[in-house]
Amino acid sequence: MRTSLLLKNLLIICTVFFIFSSANIQAQNLVKGANMEDESAWTVTYYNPDSQPGYEFNHQGEAQRFGRGGNLYIYQDETAGQLLLWQRIKLIAGETYRATAAIKCLNYQAGPAGGGAWYQLYINPEMPDPTATDYNPGAIKLFNMDGWQADFPAEFDGLWEVINLGGGVDSAPYYIPEGTPGEVVEVTFGIKFGQYWADYAGTAYELLVDELGLYALGSNELVNGGMEEEDGWEIVYYNADNQPGYEFGFQPDALKYGLGTCLQVFLDNSAGGQLLFYQRIPCIAGETYRATGVINVREFYSDFDPVSQGPWYQFYVTTEEPDPAGSDFNPGGAKMFDISAWDADCSMLDFEQFQGIWEDVCCLSEIEGAPYFVAPGNPGETVDVTVGIKFGLWGPTPATFEVLADEIGFYRWSYGGIPGAVDEKTNPGTPNDFVLDQNYPNPFNPTTTISFSLPKTDMTSLKIYNTVGTLVSTLVNAQMEAGRHEVSLTANDLPSGIY
Repeated sequence: MRTSLLLKNLLIICTVFFIFSSANIQAQNLVKGANMEDESAWTVTYYNPDSQPGYEFNHQGEAQRFGRGGNLYIYQDETAGQLLLWQRIKLIAGETYRATAAIKCLNYQAGPAGGGAWYQLYINPEMPDPTATDYNPGAIKLFNMDGWQADFPAEFDGLWEVINLGGGVDSAPYYIPEGTPGEVVEVTFGIKFGQYWADYAGTAYELLVDELGLYALGSNELVNGGMEEEDGWEIVYYNADNQPGYEFGFQPDALKYGLGTCLQVFLDNSAGGQLLFYQRIPCIAGETYRATGVINVREFYSDFDPVSQGPWYQFYVTTEEPDPAGSDFNPGGAKMFDISAWDADCSMLDFEQFQGIWEDVCCLSEIEGAPYFVAPGNPGETVDVTVGIKFGLWGPTPATFEVLADEIGFYRWSYGGIPGAVDEKTNPGTPNDFVLDQNYPNPFNPTTTISFSLPKTDMTSLKIYNTVGTLVSTLVNAQMEAGRHEVSLTANDLPSGIY
């Protein structure tokens, strides 16, 4: 018998960057069971076991913003105690990761001063000790909402990284694992809930949590999503007589949730014009992708009423390709995020205060469940989509604005893990089936490592084919023992194309 590992839908763009994009290799979100519909991936630890929060996975009640399907329901009524849900995951030291989560408060009844509830997200090398009285390693709360803080909100619904009131990491929601760069390190990813009061009479809370995510910024499907360079972006002006200006690699004083330099877009005393930045990228039909971005409106001035007119800042994901010769790019139903002055729930004051994660501050979304996008077409096939951001202004008199954009991202949202990752609930020895892991690093230039596992010793081939079935390269063709194996791929000699 001959064992074949067929690597499908491999995209290689030579001399620039390289991305594996396979329907069978899903490695964007590193958190297992992130949709909170199944408890199997999570270890549940109680502290102060006499009085505990309750929980329910796959809760089907009211949904929170940006959540989908079932979610995790947490509730506690007039008691103390705390509940930690965690899993051990493997990351690459020195890489930058971004955490996200959707959270909604259904009910919060505060007690006397000096106490409160807490909702925390940890990423930390320390392993929880189920026999201890607490899990609270210092300075590692990536998101931290404490009921005893003066500005703790009684109601909230959105992205945890936006509404949290404190954090032990300066540039939250980002995390860089310590260690020798490139080495695999194991960390704890955990969420913790609890409350403490001197008198618990009348205290209670109910929460929904969903779509927990941790993904490497390097797995972004977009080129130069950090907006530090123009390479990778197509730029189209519409209404060419009145145009916003732009500068990649702009160094701001501060940009909330951004990293390093960014894109600056500005319009000075003009009555119109619009500017589109876009990329055409291949996606896998049927796969779910998550869009994200950082936006900061630093200046906006006009002397006209914003009703039915004003500026717009829009984020598109669509199969349609922009026509540079057209008068506009506005495909119906394709605005993933849309901040427009003429929306009824946007005010002039809003435009002076937009600062944060784009999908949270947007006033309008034409796609239910944004920021998620399911690539259309026959599942498993490759489909090209446009990911674009557009800035402009329409009004009867000239106006001025300045906008900063950063960390524009488009990520496949299925769990996969990294080479070397082992499910803590399975035997890490001989695998039960053939497994082909995500390559790492991703993107890479020019070499990457492909890991795979064999359930038994056998003749094994690892081959790369193009889209018409022609053999392009044979990486392995030999008798191999059962267990895990790694093979390096150097793409210098491969032509550009889909494989």
